[in-house]
Amino acid sequence: MNTVMMRAPLAWALAASLLVLMVEPALAQPSDGHGTPKGTTGLGKSSPSTSDVSLDPAWRVYAFERDGVSYLQVNDLSGAVHAVVGLVGGVVWTLPLGSDVDRVSTPQQPLPVAPDATWSVVYRSAEVELKVYAEAGTPVWVVAIPSTNAP
Repeated sequence: MNTVMMRAPLAWALAASLLVLMVEPALAQPSDGHGTPKGTTGLGKSSPSTSDVSLDPAWRVYAFERDGVSYLQVNDLSGAVHAVVGLVGGVVWTLPLGSDVDRVSTPQQPLPVAPDATWSVVYRSAEVELKVYAEAGTPVWVVAIPSTNAP
């Protein structure tokens, strides 16, 4: 076998390896289920370098994922952090960040919500739904797993 024929498989293997190295980081980028990449850094910042995925124009929601744990951060339009929740395996918890940290209802730690309070869906994915209830001008956040019957 001549050296040209021996080099061809090596060249193809090198080209394939380079292609995998270029494509793999893009494939590894976590997504919010709507095609929007989740951030991996910047949690807690007023203007993180990830996309706003809010369904409500009055709020900004930023989705993050790190080490298999998902996080949602809610900011107002001025950038102030209101609430941050973590989610893994159907368990939701509130992180000690934001001005509304004591007004976040989760399936594990439910809070009462006035039945006549106005509300809006701020974020929805296959894993979680986030609503904001306006009670006397103060936001109350309700995080629900879609398979549960949360408010």
